[in-house]
Amino acid sequence: MYKILYLLLGCLLFSGSSYAQTENDPVYTVVEEMPDYPGGPQELMKFMRSVVLPAVLPDSTVISRLVATVIIEPDGAVSGIEITHLHILPPVDEESEKHIIRRLISGIEKMPAWISGKNNGVPVRVQYTIPLTINYR
Repeated sequence: MYKILYLLLGCLLFSGSSYAQTENDPVYTVVEEMPDYPGGPQELMKFMRSVVLPAVLPDSTVISRLVATVIIEPDGAVSGIEITHLHILPPVDEESEKHIIRRLISGIEKMPAWISGKNNGVPVRVQYTIPLTINYR
């Protein structure tokens, strides 16, 4: 009876993917293969400018510089979204800025899955910085 119980317990402990990751696993900033947005950097900027920003900006507000930091999970999902730099013109009050940041994060959450970053051929969690400069003339 105990042999069967130990066998079942062993199967449970060692089943699953060899690269299953959890939120407690380390987040790398540099890996052998960095994550890639589907279609490359140009498509990422197109997504940011066409999907994220129009949903965020009040009519007369201009964001001239935005830096977002995200974590690309082993399955390509985006998590841990933070807006680390935001330059808004004309300046807005603190409540409006918080509202814009919430809407930016909501837009970034709609990103399609990325091609995950890898170390030794194994998908890992990778922190990725998305800088975006918008030039209006």
